[in-house]
Amino acid sequence: MTIEILNLPVDYLPGLSPGRRDILKRLDIQTVGHLLFHFPRAYEDLRERHRIAQLVPELIQTVEGEIVSIRKQSRDGRPIITMFLSDGSSERLEGVWYGQAVIAQKHRLGQRVSFSGVPQRKRSRETSPVCQWRMINPRIQPLDGPNSEKTSGIVPIYPLTEELRPSALRLLINKALDLYSERLDEIIPSMIRERHGWPGIAVALRSIHEPRDLNEVQLARQRFAYQALLELQVALALRRREVWQGPTAPRLAVTPLIDERIRKLLPFALTGDQKKAIAQVVADLTGPRPMQRLIQADVGAGKTAIAVYALLVAGHSIATCRAVVFGVCC
Repeated sequence: MTIEILNLPVDYLPGLSPGRRDILKRLDIQTVGHLLFHFPRAYEDLRERHRIAQLVPELIQTVEGEIVSIRKQSRDGRPIITMFLSDGSSERLEGVWYGQAVIAQKHRLGQRVSFSGVPQRKRSRETSPVCQWRMINPRIQPLDGPNSEKTSGIVPIYPLTEELRPSALRLLINKALDLYSERLDEIIPSMIRERHGWPGIAVALRSIHEPRDLNEVQLARQRFAYQALLELQVALALRRREVWQGPTAPRLAVTPLIDERIRKLLPFALTGDQKKAIAQVVADLTGPRPMQRLIQADVGAGKTAIAVYALLVAGHSIATCRAVVFGVCC
């Protein structure tokens, strides 16, 4: 059931226009699965509020207050919107938006809003006694009226593309969660999830996209990292079983004479680890199944000598080499 749901085109989401579908395609989001697993790249914690006098540079902070001034300008045809926020004290916080004329259209003097962003100290020649801080393109949220937003907790920050607003993407993801997350099959056994305190898949997806706290996010990310490794290991195990149950391979002869001749060709003595690896390779080559062996060691440890040994064994055999599968990890 899970595969069918994840492979559903995003067109199945209600209210998705062809234009919005094309925009999602730029992010390589074409299915419900792509949307559900389009994880945030970061989070903004908007739960803590700061007074303007408490602001510090280089950290994302949120200030609530009232809009006391709105100024519209343009530079080279590009609109610049400036607002001043009062938190009830004598100080003001300046917010500046470049190329976003709609900001001025959506907000009014006297409206209560919050600014969330990284405050910067204004340069000395720009600073007034009542306004020493500025935020560039802060997130602005109405706190009163019918258009007030409810994103006052932890807000996910997604990889975006032009013409796709964060709120629009969050709305689409929330629709996908509501419609499909509870219908996904659980992959990780409950015993393992309980041991690590990991949530089920539906709860984990909610925690990623609609977290109540950052600890939820960490547990959900751990769970999905484990799931990815589990799926990879299961796929490899199924492939090994398929090979093992498939056609047999010709047995290659490795007689003491062949072994002696090959070792004499080498201009050095084999190490103990090389001899052990060669013994394992010989067991594979003389067996009935295609060899699937990974030789892994540091650079210069002598992996190539083992590969040469296996190739010379095959060359001495009257059987073909097509069933020999040999992997060397450099």
